[in-house]
Amino acid sequence: MTTKKAATKKAADKDKDETRIVFPDPGLHIAVLGALMEAEAVNPERVEAKLEGIEGDDDTDRLRAAMARLHSIKLDRKKVARLDRLDFDGGNEIYMMMESGAGVYTGGEDDTYALRSLAGIGALEALETLDLDGHGFFDELRDLRPLEGLAKLTHLTLTGDWTHAASLETLPKLAHLDVRLGSVDDPAVLDRIAARGIEVLR
Repeated sequence: MTTKKAATKKAADKDKDETRIVFPDPGLHIAVLGALMEAEAVNPERVEAKLEGIEGDDDTDRLRAAMARLHSIKLDRKKVARLDRLDFDGGNEIYMMMESGAGVYTGGEDDTYALRSLAGIGALEALETLDLDGHGFFDELRDLRPLEGLAKLTHLTLTGDWTHAASLETLPKLAHLDVRLGSVDDPAVLDRIAARGIEVLR
């Protein structure tokens, strides 16, 4: 391959990579993949193909293998940007497919699926509802700063313990915040946003 052709191919590959996204956190990536599948923006057969042939004696190891395989699927950035809802309900089809592929049955309830970081969630530009009940729970501190810039987010349900609560004050459309299953590092923030007329359940 000539130097010019190699440079052209490299540029084309870079452009292609920039149209795809992989979220750093597997739990977030799988949830977004599932939402895309439910929105008929991802073919379920593509997901099923990724889950074929998983082997091993340990249930958790097989589930982790399933997670790793699905985490390798690059998602279309434009389709991700159109999603308006994201949740982590254990009954979602993506978890059932993973369990079927891994030969495991937990009813969609396993810590393997847990969300550990929201890094990159700003790619969901149209997101209006984010419900972290279910696999959104994780028994360690997590950071709310990735939510900054979600201009359309109106409904947010938090579970677990969160830092940088002030990030909630940057959400221009926030109308409903449920923290009954969670906590933030600065409860005064909840008072301030409630004073703005935002419904806060705590």
